[in-house]
Amino acid sequence: MQADGIASFSKLKIMEVSSKHQHQAFIIQFQLEYADELGKVVNIGEAVKSAPLHVQSRINKRKSELKN
Repeated sequence: MQADGIASFSKLKIMEVSSKHQHQAFIIQFQLEYADELGKVVNIGEAVKSAPLHVQSRINKRKSELKN
């Protein structure tokens, strides 16, 4: 995280989002936190939510080649 409070991710991968529910939007909520000296998790600031997102499925090229 930078001094101005902006965090950037070079690679962020969302796992296990189902394309079965294409029309249902979902959001990602970020909450920065750290563990204090006693191991207690402490939140930093307020949680930030993304704009609504939708699952975009793509055909696995390798699987479609195997079917032909």
